[in-house]
Amino acid sequence: MGMSTTPKTILVTGATGPQGGALIDTSLSEPNIESAFRILALAWDPHTLCAERLLSKSTPTVKQAFGLIDEAINHQVKYFAYTSGNRGGEKSSWGNETPVPHSRTKHHIERYLSEQINNSKTPTKWTIFSGTMFYENLEPTFSIKVFMSAYKDTLGSHKICQ
Repeated sequence: MGMSTTPKTILVTGATGPQGGALIDTSLSEPNIESAFRILALAWDPHTLCAERLLSKSTPTVKQAFGLIDEAINHQVKYFAYTSGNRGGEKSSWGNETPVPHSRTKHHIERYLSEQINNSKTPTKWTIFSGTMFYENLEPTFSIKVFMSAYKDTLGSHKICQ
């Protein structure tokens, strides 16, 4: 039997952010990538300038998070990975809704992802990556120096930044 030529699908969430955007740029720079993989992208708002730039790179689909999770379950996606933000570690993140609007939205998406997959009979497995800080945030400006000093003071000497 010959090998299937059907491209595998890669779904990139946070496609207009630094991580998702870099993943798409790197993937699309590979020769013949589109014959091997169909790249789908998720962005918070498909009408932003970043989303429009993304669409011009020939990434065909932009959806909202809850609908994406529902469709992943309906299509029995094997693995769903979601990049979020850390809100106090594994023990406190699930209950820490946080007053920060963007982080609160991510919290709701995490809960929805967990509940929908765990309550369904789907074989889908899931992971949430909860980074605490990104390299792009470490520009040598005064405001970043103040932030890093406060961060170090908050962590104390017994914890390190991931």
